Amino acid sequence: MFGEEDAAALSTFASRLLHSNMPAHDLTGRNIAKGRDTDGCIRFALIDGLGDNKLLPIRKYSRKARHAHLVRSFLRLGASGLAFNPETFVFTAATEK
Repeated sequence: MFGEEDAAALSTFASRLLHSNMPAHDLTGRNIAKGRDTDGCIRFALIDGLGDNKLLPIRKYSRKARHAHLVRSFLRLGASGLAFNPETFVFTAATEK
């Protein structure tokens, strides 16, 4: 289960990916590594799946297409115990019931 610290780190990762203008074609939990930096803070990194694997690489040139794809991908990741807000690009830890 993910906690608030994980959610904050994943929100930072999501924001950086959004503003990097790099298309990510395979943004799944298997391609995101979780670790800690030298300060002990949680960090996430995309280890595979950069670029655009389509015949017409629309996401490479269209910020709107990249944004829509990231929103869909992060909403799928949100099913793993995190809630994703596509308007703010912020993850929060899902409450247990």
